[in-house]
Amino acid sequence: MLAGISKEKGMELVMQFDKSVNTDKFIEYLQRIRFLNPFDRIALFMDRLSVHTCKRSKEKMRFLGIRQILNASYSPEFNPIETIISVIKRNIKKERL
Repeated sequence: MLAGISKEKGMELVMQFDKSVNTDKFIEYLQRIRFLNPFDRIALFMDRLSVHTCKRSKEKMRFLGIRQILNASYSPEFNPIETIISVIKRNIKKERL
């Protein structure tokens, strides 16, 4: 799952996948969030997952004008979206049962 929130709009974009997120899926997310916010400044606060930090992703963010802010390594407690994502994941798991 990839999710983005903002102070102004709340939940911006959520993309759910059957399998793990790979670089192609992450780039698709970047393109969609830019499409939904064509003139806004965008900064994504992310963990250091390899798809967030690989060369292709960095180049695509630069091309789309998206700023990358990386969380400290192994510090999910400092990432505010982790709380929201945990609630969403819990609800998805309940629906699967």
